Order: sequence, then structure tokens, then C-alpha cells
Amino acid sequence: MTRLRLIQLVDGEGGPADAPGTTYADMMTTRGLEQIADYADGIGPPTAMVLAPEGPTGLVDRAHQAGLQVHVWTLRMENSFLPTAFQRPDDPQGRGDFAGYARAVAGTGVDGMFSDFPRQAREALKPAP
Repeated sequence: MTRLRLIQLVDGEGGPADAPGTTYADMMTTRGLEQIADYADGIGPPTAMVLAPEGPTGLVDRAHQAGLQVHVWTLRMENSFLPTAFQRPDDPQGRGDFAGYARAVAGTGVDGMFSDFPRQAREALKPAP
């Protein structure tokens, strides 16, 4: 073991290459999260696993109950990478409401975010004066 903090990366489909027969869906159940907590400090899901179009999915709460942190990946500005609610339809190739998206993801209670635009994410998450 190491003193470094370890994050189990997960995805919405498939499973880990080193555990044939295991699915990420199984790993995200209450029992699966408890098992991850035996060897990792947190999970790294894509943002869609914590924020669905209808709102938070509950994964952050379940992970926190298992003692895990949640670090989502990857926040991007471009409309093609944003959920529909944060896209700007006037320019399909342009940038959408990244600040609103970052705030919505943060509102799920995540502990950290990966972003291709960290400066803009930090600005979006600053408390209002």
C-alpha cells in the first residue's frame, strides 16, 4: 500500500480491465462502494454519473456514506461536451454555459473536478461577493 490517496476511476459502461466479469454498475452499488473503500480514498466517475438531466443521481451521497470522496471528470466548455440544459443552441460548435454547469456539478457535493478549463471552473465556483 501507499500513503498516496487513490481514486478508483469508473465509467458509465463496461468494467475494469483487471477484473473480468465486474461491471462499473456493480461497483457503484452500496456494497460495491464499500468494497472500493477498502483500497481507495475515492471514486472518479464521469460527470453524467453524478448529474443527470433531472438532477443529482445520488451517487455522491452513496459514495460519501461509504467514506469515499468523489472527483468527477472532465468538465469542458464546448456545447458538444455539455448536457443539453447547458448548451447554447445559437452556436452548436461554440461554448455553452460552462459556469452554470460547473456550479450544478459542484452542487451535487463532489469533492473535486477535473476540467480542461480549470481557471474558468475556479472562477465559476468563487463565492459571490
